[in-house]
Amino acid sequence: MPVPDYQTVMLPLLRLAASAPEHRFRDAVEALADEFSLTPEERSELLPSGQQPVFSNRVGWANTYLKQAGLLEGPRRGVFRPRASLAYALAFRGSLYARPQMGSHPSMLGGSLFQTGSQDMRE
Repeated sequence: MPVPDYQTVMLPLLRLAASAPEHRFRDAVEALADEFSLTPEERSELLPSGQQPVFSNRVGWANTYLKQAGLLEGPRRGVFRPRASLAYALAFRGSLYARPQMGSHPSMLGGSLFQTGSQDMRE
């Protein structure tokens, strides 16, 4: 399996965040790598810059966009935790919109983060 993109990581990251009051980013990367059954080679594959593992980077971007959407927060460096809005979002069990549509999340301008098929969950 190739290293998943950040959109694919978002929903598993949300579920992980909901499982405890607080998570270390490093531990989340390992837990998600296990969930995606990544091989040691996939886990250690580096970005072209050679400075960071690809999967850690993807989890980082998923974390960033979920913080921007108001579903996660970072109380201190290397730590994240769920916000109250996360329970509401997970209750829909829809699929996450890609990043360009996240600007329409209720916490970011009055839209919806989740979509089922081609219908918006608000309809």
